[in-house]
Amino acid sequence: MSNISKLKKGSQDFITQLALGDSKSNAVTLAIARSLAYSLTMPSAKIDNLAIYFNNTYKIDIENFLFDLNEMVLIDVRAIIDLIYKFFYFRYNSIYPDNSVIALNEETGLVDFFALSKYFSPENLKTIQTESIKLTRYCLKINMLMEELGYK
Repeated sequence: MSNISKLKKGSQDFITQLALGDSKSNAVTLAIARSLAYSLTMPSAKIDNLAIYFNNTYKIDIENFLFDLNEMVLIDVRAIIDLIYKFFYFRYNSIYPDNSVIALNEETGLVDFFALSKYFSPENLKTIQTESIKLTRYCLKINMLMEELGYK
């Protein structure tokens, strides 16, 4: 049975809005991934294999939330999980940098400076840049959903 009845009216309206067309958009996929990734606790020390740590520590809880959400509205679970890891990896490398040399190009200096292209595709970076207001709104609503469904 769907968890939609557990949600407050605003969250139910958001699910309806997504179901009417936005649910598989890149902006929704990025917002769900970012919200989940930023809810994860970072390790307190450097990890030898971050992918194994991520999978062993967080993947089941992430999948449970995504399956609950996917029951209410069709989302691209595989793409979201991939992006959650990329956001997590970006955060991890911000805390424990690998000290690699960065190459700055004039046209993409900001993206290069923070090594964003190492983690995110050009399509994702373009969505982040051009749909920032929508992404912010989606992230706020997804954070509320996570809380209402007991995942935060």
